[in-house]
Amino acid sequence: KGFNFHQKEIDCLLKLTNEMLPISGKEWDELAMRHHSFFPEHDRNGDSLKRKFYRIAKKGPPTGSPDRPDYVRYAKAIMNKIAIKTDGSTGSGVPGETSENFDSEFGDVDDDNEDENEE
Repeated sequence: KGFNFHQKEIDCLLKLTNEMLPISGKEWDELAMRHHSFFPEHDRNGDSLKRKFYRIAKKGPPTGSPDRPDYVRYAKAIMNKIAIKTDGSTGSGVPGETSENFDSEFGDVDDDNEDENEE
């Protein structure tokens, strides 16, 4: 198993993902090359960064709290931008439209209480 992601690395991953809005494996590999320039000691590939991004973006609020951390809300907003880029549905039922539970600054603001353990 590789190195754990620290907050600085997560912030970099989210910034790069927001800038690039990767869809294909090739785009995630390109993101990984850019990520590697900031964190060469971790040597992460496109697949691992994609998995980590979507794990963050799908994370629910902490147990006992209705609020998600800002970085999770940011990841959800990026995930919505990727869905729009691909004409994917974001929950509104109409491709390219945002869900009524979407906040343009921070993304999905549902108050679901799913527990998702981070690896």
